[in-house]
Amino acid sequence: MNGSTHEGSSPPAADTGDFSKLTSETLQVGDVINEQLLGRLAKLEKYEHKLAEVARVYRNLNAARKAVETVLKKLTPVQSIADVDELEQFLSNLTVKSQYAGEQIGALTELDKTNRAKIQELETKVTELKVADAERQTLKRDFDNIVKERKVVEGQLERSNQKLKLDISALEAQVQKLGAEAKSVSEDPAGLADKLTALLAAGAVVDSQHTTKLQTLLVEKCGIPDGLVQRSELEGALASHDAAQQEALQTKTIIRAELTEAEKRLEIMQSEKQEQITGMQQQIEQLANDKAVLTERINNEDEKNSELKAEAEKLQSELESLKQSGIATTATDGLTASRAADIIAAAVAHNVTPAVAHVAAADDGGEKSKPVVSGKKKGGKNKRRNTASSSKAPSPAAQVAAQVIEEPVAVTKEEIGRLIKLVETVASATTGSEPNSSSEPSANSTRVAELDAQIEELRATADDLRAQLNESKQAAALAAKDADRVDELQANVARLDSELSAAAAERDRLQTELDETKTKLAEAQSQSSRQSELEQELSAIQTQLAKDAESHTRDLEAKESELTQLEAASNVAKKAASAAESRVAELEAELKTSCAKLAEAEAMVAKLKQATDGFGEERSRLASSLAKAQGANVRLEGKQKELHDQVAALNGDIVTEQKRVEELRAAKARADTDSTQAKQTIAELERQLYDVRGTATGLEAHVRAVDADLANSREQFAEKSRQAVQAAAQVQELQYSLEKERQGAKSAADDARKELALLGEQLDEAHRVSQEQSAQDAAEIDELQQQLRDLDQRMVQTSRLERLEAQRAEKEAELEAVRSNLQQAEEGRVQLQVEVDRLRDIEHDLQAAKEQLGRVTDERKMSEQRWKRVHRDLKEEVRRLHRERQTAAASPSSQQSAGNTLTSPPSRSNSMTVASVSSLLRAATGNAASSVQGGQGAGRRSSIPHYQTKPIQAQPEEPTSSAGTDLAPEPHSTRTKPKPDSPHTRTSSNAGSVSSEAWSHDESRSENINVEYLRNVLFRFFNDKDRRSQLVPVLSTLLNCQVDEVRQFQLMLQ
Repeated sequence: MNGSTHEGSSPPAADTGDFSKLTSETLQVGDVINEQLLGRLAKLEKYEHKLAEVARVYRNLNAARKAVETVLKKLTPVQSIADVDELEQFLSNLTVKSQYAGEQIGALTELDKTNRAKIQELETKVTELKVADAERQTLKRDFDNIVKERKVVEGQLERSNQKLKLDISALEAQVQKLGAEAKSVSEDPAGLADKLTALLAAGAVVDSQHTTKLQTLLVEKCGIPDGLVQRSELEGALASHDAAQQEALQTKTIIRAELTEAEKRLEIMQSEKQEQITGMQQQIEQLANDKAVLTERINNEDEKNSELKAEAEKLQSELESLKQSGIATTATDGLTASRAADIIAAAVAHNVTPAVAHVAAADDGGEKSKPVVSGKKKGGKNKRRNTASSSKAPSPAAQVAAQVIEEPVAVTKEEIGRLIKLVETVASATTGSEPNSSSEPSANSTRVAELDAQIEELRATADDLRAQLNESKQAAALAAKDADRVDELQANVARLDSELSAAAAERDRLQTELDETKTKLAEAQSQSSRQSELEQELSAIQTQLAKDAESHTRDLEAKESELTQLEAASNVAKKAASAAESRVAELEAELKTSCAKLAEAEAMVAKLKQATDGFGEERSRLASSLAKAQGANVRLEGKQKELHDQVAALNGDIVTEQKRVEELRAAKARADTDSTQAKQTIAELERQLYDVRGTATGLEAHVRAVDADLANSREQFAEKSRQAVQAAAQVQELQYSLEKERQGAKSAADDARKELALLGEQLDEAHRVSQEQSAQDAAEIDELQQQLRDLDQRMVQTSRLERLEAQRAEKEAELEAVRSNLQQAEEGRVQLQVEVDRLRDIEHDLQAAKEQLGRVTDERKMSEQRWKRVHRDLKEEVRRLHRERQTAAASPSSQQSAGNTLTSPPSRSNSMTVASVSSLLRAATGNAASSVQGGQGAGRRSSIPHYQTKPIQAQPEEPTSSAGTDLAPEPHSTRTKPKPDSPHTRTSSNAGSVSSEAWSHDESRSENINVEYLRNVLFRFFNDKDRRSQLVPVLSTLLNCQVDEVRQFQLMLQ
């Protein structure tokens, strides 16, 4: 529509409403400035002082938003601050992980306490072993003394044998002598009686000598007191021997009674274990039933969820079809409303590209003067909270303004020309030309209401799905707890089975000990038989003492046989002594080895003490426990082989469990890698979806202005449908990732818990067995103390020492294994603690980022409200100017005379040159753009065209009043004349222009300029240091300065 208001026979005037002609190339000398541009200039001057603050606030908001998004992208899978739901979901997941890690740390702490208690018990055993080692040393010293005494006895036996050999040789010589004498006596009967008398005397002497020798042998060999001569004393010795034999029989009876009692205890223990196994099996059956019920419930919930998902997919497909059928882009021949709003929002946000920053001055009035202010105010960031029935949809300018914050807008000259034409169309439109939204069919509003109802139904369905998902998760958690309980019961059953096997092994061990005891009793019986033989020999000696001297020969023969037996016994004793010495040497070597191992164990214990600083009390208890464990070495005899097997089995189980842990860790790492890749893929898909959305939004924005309300409604519906689809997809992806992480964490935790429970049960079993063994060892020690009375018993004790050495080595190996397990558990606990600290730090950072995001969001909302008010004021001003222009066009004072060859603008008081106004607008807009881009000096001046060096003058006008503005004529000194050869002069055929001849006839004519306004503008440039450099093009345009003068201005302003 043409905006000219001239009538009658006036020549064709310049179309002051045709803004497409108001460019730097078409403006010539004599062209008139449109009042609407002056109004816009006044509005721009009104809000000009706020542009720097708005630019600074925008830079701060943009920097904060980028910083927050950088932190979110670096620490979280969230890619933008707009994904608030995803950020909240991530924070909730992080809180759950932190709680789970805390629980794991608590469990590890409890396990650490249990392991420390077990270590204390093992240290107590080590102390007992040390005590046993001390006792072994004592026994070794006793054994050395016994060996020494044996050597002394052997020496005495050798000396007595030599004496007996000499006596036998003497007796043989005497026999030979007596035989010779008997021959001589038989030959000489007279001397026979003398010889017989001498022989009787010699027999008495020999008898006395033999009695003395026998007494000496009894003292040396049998321990009979010196001076034993009478039979009563020999009978007393025999009685003491009988008492010793009775004591041995009593010991045998006691051992048999203890074995019977041990068998009874074993039977009782087996019955108790059987009862426990029965109870565990019943509990397992009950839990299996509960698990079946829960599994059925979970299957039902899965079926319901699948049905709901199918319904949701169906609704989403319907939404997509509705969206595709409802959104129809319509291309326009000229500039689209979306593009115009894009340019305006870019100019307002100072986001115009530097190459075209000079054309952004025509953006403030580019939007249609439609009464959509209220709808725009209610739209924007809170579109989700406003329904279509309660408020109008936001305008395309608001949506594009929200997008232009993220990317700059490039403007071409053609688009600027179309924008100016659009402004001219808006300015020349009548008040009756309202948007076509009032004439739209009611079917559109009905369809929008139906779409809103469908969206509400989708939201309700999504809420129901979330509620059912939560119920399914709770049911899955209950099932997991029941499964854990079943696993615990199965572990208890396995532990009871192992205890039964241990009890059976204990029974076998007791049976073995019984066999050993029987063997010992047989040895004792053999010793008693030997003692009976000695008694018979003593009785034979006593009978021999009662015989006459005539039986001396038989006595000598018996003594010779006895001496032969004694020699054989001495040889046997020598062999036993040599074997004992070799065994003692071996024991000493093993003792040295065990002492070295014990020193190594003590060194490791010292290292463990150094590793656990701050536990002084535990160190003292550890030292006391080690002292006690050394003393318990003697008492640990029977159960050591079974314990060694159990320790080997435990080590094998530990190695297996460690392999399983490594496999689980590798699986977890692979799962984390897959999760990271999935998150990256999701982020890439989201970015692609964002690009697709941007493209779709750009296509949807090309709808004609007359269909703005319907297009906005369709865009709102499309936005809501996309948000619903995105929300559903994000919920499904998050649910899948969360379920996957929970399953992985749950499986890892279950495995770790099972491993720790198994280790705890094994350690408890070892502790219980060691206690039982300690009690049994104490009883055995009491029995051994009663049996350690002679050399044979001490030799048996030496053999037991060998077994104790092996047992101590096994105990030390078990202690090392337990220490290594404890160290691994401690390292795992430290790693979990470090991970929890890292997660807490991330949570704190995310909380701070969330708070900063809230502040940035609030500031953006406030800024948005401010700019909405600015847009509203600008639109109201445009409408007001349009109404004034219509009124001025209708009044007779705006008409011009027919004979006047020059045209003047409508009645106004603040007329200025178009070049000056354009320069000011471009300078202001260039300042706003350069404040965003950081350009200074020549960078700003480069945006001013070089052809704005000539002033455009109009006819003088009487000072009148218009729009409340006071005018003052320019002084004569400031008036300039156009040059005759100006390239901008044209003929009078163009409307609104002044010919060069008319200007040559009347040189005193010049334009009237609002000096107050110019003074305010100049002082605003002077007061702002950053904008002083932009004053140079303004002054060069107003004062028609040359190049040298411009340079002087630049030097002065620097």
